[in-house]
Amino acid sequence: MTMKMRIRLAALPLFALLCGLFGAWAVGGSPWSVLGGFVGSTLIILASWQRAFANVQNALQSDAAVVLAHETTARHDAELAEALCAQKENAESGQSTGQPGAADSGQKKPKRLAFFARSLRSGAGLFVAPFRLATYVVLIIIFFALLRHNVFGVFSFLFGSFLALGALLTCLLIDNTTKD
Repeated sequence: MTMKMRIRLAALPLFALLCGLFGAWAVGGSPWSVLGGFVGSTLIILASWQRAFANVQNALQSDAAVVLAHETTARHDAELAEALCAQKENAESGQSTGQPGAADSGQKKPKRLAFFARSLRSGAGLFVAPFRLATYVVLIIIFFALLRHNVFGVFSFLFGSFLALGALLTCLLIDNTTKD
C-alpha cells in the first residue's frame, strides 16, 4: 500500500466525523454529542483491536517460543515455591519465638501474588485489558460531561458511535482489498 493510500485511509474517519458534525448541526442535533460518541467509540474500538491483535500474535508464536515460555514458567514456579517454603519456615521460626502476627502477614501476600500470576498464565489475563478499561472510563466521563452541560442528545451520541464504527470498518475493508 502506498503512502498516499495510507493518508487517505487516515483521513476517512476524520471526513466521516466532519460529515456527522455537519449533519447533526443541520438537523438540529447536538454536534458535541456526535463528537463525544465518535471519540469514545473510536477509543474503545482501537483498544479492543489492540488487545485482539496481541492475542493473535501470541497464538502465532513459533513452537520454539512456546517451549521456551513453558520452561520459563516452570522455572519461575519452582523459584516461587522455594520462596514460599522459605517464608513459611521463617514464619514458623518467628511463631516459635513468640511473635504472633509473623506467620499470617508473611504468607498472605505471596499466595495472592502466586494466584494472580497463575491466573494470568492460564488465560484469565486475556480479559484484563487496562487500555480498554481506561477507554470505557473516558467514555463515561464524556457522557457525564455532556449531561452536565445540557448538550447530550441520545440519537446524536449513538449516531457518532455508529459513525466511528462505520468509518473504521470501511478503512479495514479498503485496506484488505488493496492488499490482495
